Amino acid sequence: MNVLLDTCALLALARGELPARAAAALRRAPGAFVSVVCPWEVAIKSAAGKLSVAQPVPQWYHALTDRYEL
Repeated sequence: MNVLLDTCALLALARGELPARAAAALRRAPGAFVSVVCPWEVAIKSAAGKLSVAQPVPQWYHALTDRYEL
């Protein structure tokens, strides 16, 4: 079964804090996808000062999705 990560799951993955069962499901999945609203939500939270990411959001998002092949 494929998996779809929402913003909370994507942020947890980025921090290395994805719960064990979710990480196991991600490893077993033939396909993993990210909700289309994730980069938008991260950008909104970042612009509001509620979330800090290491790079500008587009670069952060692309680096993360490339790293995990999402």
